[in-house]
Amino acid sequence: MNEKILNEARNLIAGFLKNRRIELGLSQQDLADRTGMARATINRMEQGLFWLGMKQYLQLCEALHLFPAIAEMEADDEIAEALRKNWTAKPKAMTIDEALQLKAGKHKRPDQHN
Repeated sequence: MNEKILNEARNLIAGFLKNRRIELGLSQQDLADRTGMARATINRMEQGLFWLGMKQYLQLCEALHLFPAIAEMEADDEIAEALRKNWTAKPKAMTIDEALQLKAGKHKRPDQHN
């Protein structure tokens, strides 16, 4: 992934978390109090100025009543379908068909060598 794509992802996540905070009627200070983070950290995160660590991300998910969901791109469920609608694979990424073949043991990733 290049930096532009990573920055877009960070801003997308930051915007989602900010919108959820507002949806719940919480101030940045309320969220800071619920997570143990500083209000300035919440503010910088919402502006997309830094990457959240895993611990911070999980604390925010709990405080904002969110599931920290992870789904396989090729999965056939509602979560994966929703993620596919909002996240598109980049040219170097595997296609869903390639992922299914890899999972079935029928295909090697292009970046793997013998």
